[in-house]
Amino acid sequence: MKFFTEVFYDTKLGVIEFHFERAGNPSTTGYDVAVIRSTSKTYNVTMIELNGRWRMIDTSQLPNWLIEFEDLLSDSIKAHLTRTAVAN
Repeated sequence: MKFFTEVFYDTKLGVIEFHFERAGNPSTTGYDVAVIRSTSKTYNVTMIELNGRWRMIDTSQLPNWLIEFEDLLSDSIKAHLTRTAVAN
């Protein structure tokens, strides 16, 4: 599946939506992730696989709270890929 969404609740930040879109065809070369924290603020980040983990690239313009989600987002991508592999 090319798209998927994860929603997390953080006790300090509230509800945060992460919308993942596969980048690159026919194989997955990365994921473009749109991050929605409120109706007025969004962020975009690209994640690529490095040494078995999905990592954010170019974090220079991202807030620290978002960078701290990197491992959780990596786990989300790996779980998504496992689910879609089983479904096929």
